[in-house]
Amino acid sequence: MCDAAPDGTSTPVTRSAVNLSVRNRRDQSLPSKPVTTEDVGFGPAAIGRAVPPGPRIRLWLAPSPPSSWP
Repeated sequence: MCDAAPDGTSTPVTRSAVNLSVRNRRDQSLPSKPVTTEDVGFGPAAIGRAVPPGPRIRLWLAPSPPSSWP
């Protein structure tokens, strides 16, 4: 998640990663099936930051683990 300011700057706040190939069991890799949907839950790492009025929270999703912040 990023703190996205009105001027376009973006400050990373926290991040989390979910490996969907092991979404049911960590010891068994299951490929995703095309054209299907699944409910998946995840949570970002805990933070101690308040976003002031004005900026927005940006959730960044990627198809693979990011090598750097957005």
